[in-house]
Amino acid sequence: MRQESKTRLQQSLFKNMISASLFLVMTMVMPLLVSLCPAPLHAEPPSDWLPSEPLKGRIVFEEKHCTRCHSIAGTGGDIGPDLAESYFDGTFLDLASIFWNHVPDMVVEYKRANLAWPQFSDEEVAHVISYLYYLRYLGAPGDVSRGQDYLKTKGCFSCHSVGGEPGGRRGPALDRLKMYASPIYVVQAIWNHGPEMQAMMNSMGIARPKFTGQEIADIGAYIRAVSKWTMRESVYLSPGDPNDGKVVFARKRCDACHSVHGVGGATGPSMDDVDLSMSATGIAAIMWNHGAEMLSTMREERIKWPTFDGKEMADLIAYLYFIRFIDEPGNAPRGQALFETKQCVSCHSIGGVGGSVGPDLSMRLSTRHSGISVLTKMINHAAKMSEEVLSQGERWPVLTGQEMRDIFAYLVATGEESSSE
Repeated sequence: MRQESKTRLQQSLFKNMISASLFLVMTMVMPLLVSLCPAPLHAEPPSDWLPSEPLKGRIVFEEKHCTRCHSIAGTGGDIGPDLAESYFDGTFLDLASIFWNHVPDMVVEYKRANLAWPQFSDEEVAHVISYLYYLRYLGAPGDVSRGQDYLKTKGCFSCHSVGGEPGGRRGPALDRLKMYASPIYVVQAIWNHGPEMQAMMNSMGIARPKFTGQEIADIGAYIRAVSKWTMRESVYLSPGDPNDGKVVFARKRCDACHSVHGVGGATGPSMDDVDLSMSATGIAAIMWNHGAEMLSTMREERIKWPTFDGKEMADLIAYLYFIRFIDEPGNAPRGQALFETKQCVSCHSIGGVGGSVGPDLSMRLSTRHSGISVLTKMINHAAKMSEEVLSQGERWPVLTGQEMRDIFAYLVATGEESSSE
């Protein structure tokens, strides 16, 4: 089954290669490469879990027949919306609540297709939700004509040339950047020369150009289209590993100025407060646009300008993207109230108090169960729960991400009390 799923995934990816940018194609192909040498994962991911391979959820998405109803960038079913156009935002449990709230409709479609309700492991739940969150990160393909316009209007041709067109000679020709299939690699190459470029622009009286993420993608597409560079092979870059990016964030001393979850410097804004739910090139654009201020501050603080090698920038950007994905702890007292108002108590008991249709949850949960683990149990029993709710004439319990956090905090707290008795 897994091999057949990989084969179907390969076929669907090759169909998209014609219209997608090289970056998007590479990021979609990456799950196939990593699946050949899968990295070990925790059996029960912790609450602050960051996915090392966010695109691995694509395989789970196909194996669980999600593509019968949903498409990704035009590939898949049309019963439900194209999820690449939905742009999921929020924490892990915010996204999980969207899934949960649509369970009744999904149960109907699975029955209509004569499919058994899918069963997930903790890892599979974590990966598929991480993958949906990651879709916005991939961004849209670049536009060649717009890329040419941006190079002109942003003043890049004052110092650089590309494709033999007239341009400046103060900086190197941009043709060599053709070899980099990922626009993040292009940004990395430019970033590493940030101080020299800033000095040159200052001497010429040129304001530092600012970009959007789409403009960076468009410029990269134009360079690849017109470059005269003859290359033996393209240099690809992985979409980035958030866990490795966390290490890069510390190693490059980003935490000297920026904090994450209250840990780090206060010279720059806390990364918890910066909305980076955008494409990878969008995050790269924000970094570039604030480069002049960052350079000035670093010189005052005697901090060396950080340069990046290999996939370090891709890892860093992936980490920044996933910072807001981590859930804060819930409120157990609020969770207890919700457990009653959402009618969970009509089927489940806590410490022997409540319904008997489902198990006593205080006997089933403890601190070793992360939010991912609790969610997995809920999803795996969702079809049966949906039937039971209908048979009792009740409404399906719709939950927000915050309500899930609070209920989970309550359930874990009751599990702790039960285990200590």
